[in-house]
Amino acid sequence: MAINNRNRNVVALQNNRTTLIPNGNGFSGLEQRMILSTATTNEAIIKKGRGGFYGISLANTSTRGVAYIRIFDTVNTPQSSDTPIATYAINIGGVNNFILPIPLSITNNLGINITAGPQIGNRSAVEADKIIGSVWFK
Repeated sequence: MAINNRNRNVVALQNNRTTLIPNGNGFSGLEQRMILSTATTNEAIIKKGRGGFYGISLANTSTRGVAYIRIFDTVNTPQSSDTPIATYAINIGGVNNFILPIPLSITNNLGINITAGPQIGNRSAVEADKIIGSVWFK
């Protein structure tokens, strides 16, 4: 699978690996932040200020089950009770790639949390060092 827009990056997914391939304009300012879970709900601001969320590439090496990453457009560090703008399941084994052809617009700050349950308000911590990968944003 590849996404190619004239003024955006090409994202190639091959052999369960994700590769960002620069277009004619380089990487057009796309940033990447590494994610490595701690034994908490991993509430964090990934980027301060306006921008866009382009996708994630995360692996779940836990034996406890599916984990969930929530994406927030928030003023403060996201809380589990806040309503996310998107939620993605991170299945066990392999790499889970969610690449958006059109980014989600972020007006305030880009925030995330990672929990062991899908419900809003879930405070079930994931295991430390079991969710690893990247978040792409601008």
